[in-house]
Amino acid sequence: MTQKNNSMLLENNTNIQERRYDIDALRVIATILLIYFHTAMIFNIWSVYHLKDNELSLEAALFVSFLNIWHMPLFFLLAGISTYYALNFRTKDEYAKERVKRLLIPLIFGILIVVPPQVYYERLAWWSETRHSPINFNGSYLEFYPQFFIGIYPNGNFSWHHLWFMWYLFFISLIALPLFIKLKSDNGKQRISRIASSVENGRKVFFLAIPLIIVNICLRWIFPDSHNFIFDWAAILHFLLIFIFGFLMVADSRFEDSVARNKRLALFFGIIIAIFTLTFDALIYLNSNSALIVNIGNNFAVLITIYIIGTGLWSFCVWCWLIAFLGYGRKYLNKQNSFIKHFSEIALPFYILHQTIIIIVGFYVVQWEINILVKYLVITTAALFITLIICEVIKTNKITRFMFGMKVIKKKM
Repeated sequence: MTQKNNSMLLENNTNIQERRYDIDALRVIATILLIYFHTAMIFNIWSVYHLKDNELSLEAALFVSFLNIWHMPLFFLLAGISTYYALNFRTKDEYAKERVKRLLIPLIFGILIVVPPQVYYERLAWWSETRHSPINFNGSYLEFYPQFFIGIYPNGNFSWHHLWFMWYLFFISLIALPLFIKLKSDNGKQRISRIASSVENGRKVFFLAIPLIIVNICLRWIFPDSHNFIFDWAAILHFLLIFIFGFLMVADSRFEDSVARNKRLALFFGIIIAIFTLTFDALIYLNSNSALIVNIGNNFAVLITIYIIGTGLWSFCVWCWLIAFLGYGRKYLNKQNSFIKHFSEIALPFYILHQTIIIIVGFYVVQWEINILVKYLVITTAALFITLIICEVIKTNKITRFMFGMKVIKKKM
């Protein structure tokens, strides 16, 4: 029998004999972190967000920037790993059909039902001067909903907000599918074997960061992160490469053997580079008006040098953290856990819902005259529990299970 268990973005279907509990655990940890990541965005001094406190925090910005290094790449890596297992017992057409059911349908539902309240509360937050789109609205939600379809966010209202990830994964899954089918063939397995042989010794697994470095250096200055898909090709190719690397990691045991041997060094590099880059960013922010920073900003040669070095280090850092998570995850998390098993089933609806709950709760909490840390703890705790409760309700009904991308359980006759 094949055991299927929904998880974050539905990439959690593996043969029971090949069950990788560490993959489930890493996905669950990353999913729960979304609550803390997106709440920190409310207080982030560097990035725009749909709701902002008028008192912002450098510490929140550093936390967000650190998670930005590896958080979303980890989801794509895990999705690639799970795709390898899924194609062990699904045909090409079956896999594509699952992508539609598990990603496209919930995405459409989420855009129509889950995202509009986020835009509505942003429109109500007239006092939030640093929010992403400072368009005001004073009516009820029923009055606002028809206006959700007017214009494209942020200049209008229509948006997919955090659900960009579902479209990107859907697109990348189908784009990579022909390649994966070829790699599953005998000739493809030979190619994988040759690649595995070339990186199995020493530190050569780090060389896989080279394509990431090239893509990001060449494209990030043209296509900065936007999540609008059409003009986001640096991010798309970045995630596509990581998705493919995830597939390769479990296609030949020598990849993971190399990861296991290099996990400590990868963690060391990841920590050192993250500290260096975050410290650099913080110093630039704290000294933004100094003569030195102004002179650097006016010197194109210096700027391009900083861009190339910084982007290259960041790309290498991403791969180091992914190696570390995969290596240490396999060592310490590859065992059954009742909480991980339970949360895996509701991970996708959790993802779809969490930011809407954060925005609604945050809308009221940021207006309180209290310390930022207290606001953060109140929002994260309330959002976590409310989202979990709603997810538990969703999984009790066949219709809601289908709309949120969960497997619809058929009753036994």
